[in-house]
This record gives sequence, C-alpha cells and structure tokens, in this order.
Amino acid sequence: MGIKLPKDIVFSRVSIPWGPSAPDPSKSTGRVNWQVVKMEEGNFNYAVAGEGLPVLFLHGWGVSHKTYKEAVASLAGLGCRVIAPALPGFGGAPTLTKRERSFQLYAEWAMRFLEAVEMSDFPVVIGHSFGGGIAIQVAHDYPNSVRSAILCNPVGGPVRCGPNGEVESMSNRPIWEWGQELGVDLLSGSSPARVLPAVAEGAVPNLLRNLPEVLKVVNIVRNADLLKEIEKASNAGVPISIVWSDRDRLVPHGAVTGLCRAAGVRSVVVEGSHTWLISEPDMFADVVLRAMVDMGIDPALFSGNLRDII
Repeated sequence: MGIKLPKDIVFSRVSIPWGPSAPDPSKSTGRVNWQVVKMEEGNFNYAVAGEGLPVLFLHGWGVSHKTYKEAVASLAGLGCRVIAPALPGFGGAPTLTKRERSFQLYAEWAMRFLEAVEMSDFPVVIGHSFGGGIAIQVAHDYPNSVRSAILCNPVGGPVRCGPNGEVESMSNRPIWEWGQELGVDLLSGSSPARVLPAVAEGAVPNLLRNLPEVLKVVNIVRNADLLKEIEKASNAGVPISIVWSDRDRLVPHGAVTGLCRAAGVRSVVVEGSHTWLISEPDMFADVVLRAMVDMGIDPALFSGNLRDII
C-alpha cells in the first residue's frame, strides 16, 4: 500500500489588496536589453532590464531567457534590476564543460555568471520549473550569497499522487507523458496566442541545434529530489516562497506539497497552467512583489515610486 500524502498544507490564494491610492505595479514595464558575457564555456546571452533590487531569473527546461521577456519587463517595472541568462545548453548558449549534468553544476555556473556580469549585491533568485530547481540548489549551496528565493512551479519534489491517491515516484513518469502534459498545458493556458509563439521561440532552436543536451537535462528533471536541499536552505535562513498554479499538469500538486513541507512554508496558488507566468506576466510581477513584501525585503532597495508604498 502506498503512503498517503499529508493533508496539513493549506494552499492560500493571494489576497493582499493594493491601497486605493497606490499605483498598480502590474501596469509597469521595463525595457529589456540583450547583452553577451564571456565565460569559461564561451559566450552567454542574457537579458537585463530595470534598476533597483537585484534579481536573477532562471528560465525553465527546453526554452530560453527570451521566452520570458515580457515577464522580465514586468519585474523590472517593479523597481528591480533583472538579469535573465540563457542557461547552459539552451537558447544558443554553450553547454557545461563537464560530461555529467546536475543541479549542483548549474548552481555553480549561476554564481560564476553573477560574477561575470558583476552583480555584486545579493540577488533575489527567481526560478521557473527547471530554473526553480536550480534556484533551490543555489539557495542550498550559497545561502550567504542570495537575498531570498522565489520558486514558481519548481521541479524537485520526488513524488506525485497516483489516480488512487497512492504516492508514485516522479522518476517513474514516462517521458512521453511529460510531452503529452506539456502539449495539454500549452493549449489550456489563458493566452495560448501569447504562450505558443514565446515557447516556440525558445524550444524549436533548442531541439534543432542541441537535442542531446535537452534530453540530458530532462533526465535531471525526472529524477529531481531536492527535499534535503530546500530544507537545509530554509534552515540556513534563506527566505523561500513557493508559487504553484492550479492547472499545472507538469509539476503536480503532490510534488510541490513535498517541497513546501521540507521548506516549512505554505504555497501561494494562482490560477493557470504551468506556463502561467508567460501568459500572465503582469500577474507574475504582482505575485512576486507580494512575496517580496511578505519576506520583509527593504523597500529602499526598489527604485521608483513603489518604495513609498511597500
């Protein structure tokens, strides 16, 4: 008999209203610039936008930093300096030099990237899906180098609920099922006309130019178990916020619940599919800002008018 998932995690909706006299941060956008930095593996493209609170954004599997350009712009509009790199092996970026692939290697690369682009202040690390798993590892391996971690639909929970409520290992999930769920997710979002071109812009070149690397990374995702890492990061004092969308078919409820329990936090649930932050970039920025406020981030770090209302 399978072990039943615990039911003591309450997923609460975002319910913090903005004051009637406060500007709506979701209506602000920032200009996105595209730059290149040379690292050990070669040249890496990255997006940079805005000024203020430093933010490192890590994209999901199979796509690239360009897939999230509207989300990056909305984050910048909050009064943040957002840097979003193409992760190794994606978006035309070089692959990692070592043959094996692991979250530890990606986290180590992320810290070298921050050094290369001269981001000297402690950033808030935000990751989506596979990028969320890397963000967990960054918080675990370098707790004194990040301000906080915001994880959107992160991988790393090792189990899910089966059809009869039993616990199943995520590693046993067939690859074809991941592809099937991704297809359903892309079509079930609130703005498929926005999501499909954005995903295709990142995914198609990756599949054509670097299919072996894409397949290597999908095995990391399938076998991800970051419960100990997120627990240790939380115990080290890294503020962690976990956001999940209620129609996500790729990262299921049970997997996120396990991460919440290990981190000792309650998740914020938003309406949408796995790609919600691509289809709803303004809502993404709004949720991120509320998480930052809840974490107690100093308002003086933000640029612009928002510092006066936080």
